[in-house]
Amino acid sequence: MKDQFVDYQTALRLKKLGFEEECIAFYLFDKQLQLSCAVYNNNSYWKDSKFKELSAPLWQQVTKWLREVHHFNMYITPSTHNDIEGWKYCLPGTGIWTPQANKKNYPTYELALSEGLTEALKLI
Repeated sequence: MKDQFVDYQTALRLKKLGFEEECIAFYLFDKQLQLSCAVYNNNSYWKDSKFKELSAPLWQQVTKWLREVHHFNMYITPSTHNDIEGWKYCLPGTGIWTPQANKKNYPTYELALSEGLTEALKLI
Protein backbone atom coordinates (compact mmCIF):
# COMPACT_ATOMS: atom_id res chain seq x y z
CA MET A 1 0.00 0.00 0.00
CA LYS A 2 2.95 2.35 0.54
CA ASP A 3 3.35 2.72 -3.21
CA GLN A 4 0.06 4.64 -3.24
CA PHE A 5 1.77 7.56 -1.46
CA VAL A 6 4.32 9.97 -2.88
CA ASP A 7 7.92 9.42 -1.84
CA TYR A 8 9.62 11.62 0.73
CA GLN A 9 11.39 13.86 -1.80
CA THR A 10 8.16 14.52 -3.71
CA ALA A 11 6.33 15.26 -0.45
CA LEU A 12 9.04 17.76 0.48
CA ARG A 13 8.79 19.47 -2.92
CA LEU A 14 4.99 19.60 -2.62
CA LYS A 15 5.25 21.28 0.77
CA LYS A 16 7.57 23.93 -0.70
CA LEU A 17 5.05 24.48 -3.50
CA GLY A 18 2.22 25.06 -1.03
CA PHE A 19 0.48 21.68 -0.92
CA GLU A 20 -1.72 21.80 2.21
CA GLU A 21 -4.38 19.19 1.51
CA GLU A 22 -5.46 16.82 4.26
CA CYS A 23 -3.73 13.44 4.15
CA ILE A 24 -4.02 10.12 5.95
CA ALA A 25 -0.25 9.64 6.19
CA PHE A 26 2.86 11.65 6.98
CA TYR A 27 6.62 11.26 7.11
CA LEU A 28 8.46 10.98 10.41
CA PHE A 29 11.79 12.66 11.13
CA ASP A 30 13.61 9.59 9.78
CA LYS A 31 11.69 9.78 6.47
CA GLN A 32 9.56 6.76 7.35
CA LEU A 33 5.99 6.76 6.10
CA GLN A 34 3.44 6.66 8.91
CA LEU A 35 -0.24 5.97 8.34
CA SER A 36 -2.55 7.88 10.63
CA CYS A 37 -6.04 7.33 11.97
CA ALA A 38 -6.43 11.13 11.98
CA VAL A 39 -6.29 13.60 9.12
CA TYR A 40 -2.96 15.38 8.77
CA ASN A 41 -1.66 18.29 6.72
CA ASN A 42 1.49 20.40 6.46
CA ASN A 43 0.03 22.96 8.87
CA SER A 44 -0.58 20.45 11.66
CA TYR A 45 1.11 21.16 14.96
CA TRP A 46 2.96 18.41 16.81
CA LYS A 47 4.26 19.10 20.31
CA ASP A 48 6.64 16.15 20.09
CA SER A 49 9.70 17.49 18.26
CA LYS A 50 10.58 14.10 16.76
CA PHE A 51 7.82 14.65 14.18
CA LYS A 52 8.29 16.80 11.13
CA GLU A 53 5.32 18.46 9.58
CA LEU A 54 5.41 16.71 6.24
CA SER A 55 2.23 15.23 4.91
CA ALA A 56 2.38 12.23 2.58
CA PRO A 57 -0.38 12.53 -0.01
CA LEU A 58 -1.68 9.83 -2.27
CA TRP A 59 -0.67 10.12 -5.92
CA GLN A 60 -4.36 10.72 -6.73
CA GLN A 61 -4.43 13.71 -4.38
CA VAL A 62 -1.45 15.28 -6.12
CA THR A 63 -3.03 14.75 -9.54
CA LYS A 64 -6.24 16.41 -8.31
CA TRP A 65 -4.30 19.28 -6.70
CA LEU A 66 -2.35 19.91 -9.90
CA ARG A 67 -5.58 19.93 -11.88
CA GLU A 68 -7.62 22.13 -9.53
CA VAL A 69 -4.95 24.53 -8.26
CA HIS A 70 -2.48 24.76 -11.15
CA HIS A 71 -4.72 23.72 -14.06
CA PHE A 72 -2.45 20.87 -15.17
CA ASN A 73 -4.22 17.85 -16.55
CA MET A 74 -2.29 14.66 -17.02
CA TYR A 75 -3.06 11.30 -18.40
CA ILE A 76 -1.30 7.97 -18.62
CA THR A 77 -1.73 5.87 -21.72
CA PRO A 78 -0.68 2.37 -22.74
CA SER A 79 2.03 2.36 -25.39
CA THR A 80 4.09 -0.02 -27.46
CA HIS A 81 7.63 0.81 -28.55
CA ASN A 82 9.82 -1.76 -30.34
CA ASP A 83 7.21 -4.42 -29.51
CA ILE A 84 7.57 -3.68 -25.80
CA GLU A 85 4.36 -2.78 -24.04
CA GLY A 86 4.36 -0.19 -21.30
CA TRP A 87 3.01 3.21 -20.29
CA LYS A 88 3.59 6.85 -21.25
CA TYR A 89 2.41 10.13 -19.73
CA CYS A 90 1.16 13.34 -21.28
CA LEU A 91 0.58 16.82 -19.89
CA PRO A 92 -1.81 18.32 -22.47
CA GLY A 93 -1.25 21.96 -23.32
CA THR A 94 2.36 21.90 -22.15
CA GLY A 95 3.91 19.94 -25.01
CA ILE A 96 5.26 17.46 -22.48
CA TRP A 97 5.03 13.76 -23.24
CA THR A 98 7.14 10.95 -21.94
CA PRO A 99 10.56 12.10 -23.16
CA GLN A 100 10.98 10.66 -26.63
CA ALA A 101 14.76 10.72 -26.30
CA ASN A 102 14.68 7.78 -23.90
CA LYS A 103 12.96 5.58 -26.51
CA LYS A 104 11.24 3.53 -23.86
CA ASN A 105 7.97 2.95 -22.15
CA TYR A 106 7.61 2.92 -18.40
CA PRO A 107 6.99 -0.67 -17.30
CA THR A 108 4.24 0.23 -14.82
CA TYR A 109 1.39 2.71 -14.70
CA GLU A 110 2.63 3.94 -11.32
CA LEU A 111 6.12 4.73 -12.62
CA ALA A 112 4.72 6.66 -15.58
CA LEU A 113 2.42 8.55 -13.17
CA SER A 114 5.32 9.36 -10.84
CA GLU A 115 7.52 10.63 -13.67
CA GLY A 116 4.67 12.66 -15.19
CA LEU A 117 3.88 14.32 -11.87
CA THR A 118 7.55 15.08 -11.32
CA GLU A 119 7.64 16.86 -14.69
CA ALA A 120 4.45 18.78 -13.87
CA LEU A 121 5.90 19.95 -10.53
CA LYS A 122 8.91 21.38 -12.37
CA LEU A 123 6.54 23.72 -14.23
CA ILE A 124 5.24 25.36 -11.06
